Amino acid sequence: MKEQGIPIKLDVWQITSEFAIIKQYDDELSVMFKFWDSNQNEVLDQVGCLNFSGVWTVKYSRFNKTRYYPNEIEHELKSYYLEIENSIWLDELKKGRDKIDKDWKKYDHRNYKHYVFQNNSYFIEIVASIVEFEIIAKPEYQKNIWDN
Repeated sequence: MKEQGIPIKLDVWQITSEFAIIKQYDDELSVMFKFWDSNQNEVLDQVGCLNFSGVWTVKYSRFNKTRYYPNEIEHELKSYYLEIENSIWLDELKKGRDKIDKDWKKYDHRNYKHYVFQNNSYFIEIVASIVEFEIIAKPEYQKNIWDN
């Protein structure tokens, strides 16, 4: 089966011309991003946040042939992230782990999936078992980063 990116709608309209802030700790990773209201005005006091847990690995890609993930199915969504079905990368990771520890599936029962978050400059690929979206108050340190 062919690898393909399936869009998952975000509950906000991501400002894709702005960079995201990525925070990682242990096996958790958060991707925070600015978003617009329905009139395309920037929401100043909040950010969208994709929270990944059970993170296995991450890839950050810039300067690609295309600025977006290449195997994305056509859709009409304004704001989304992708879940990659039939992920070649995830299959390679599992095969590599099998070579190191053929019994890893006996104690690691997580259902890993391959996700992609993108804007107009780069995309981030994340292999994780859980992803959740929330809107949070914009942290003070982020105001200083985005305003400079």
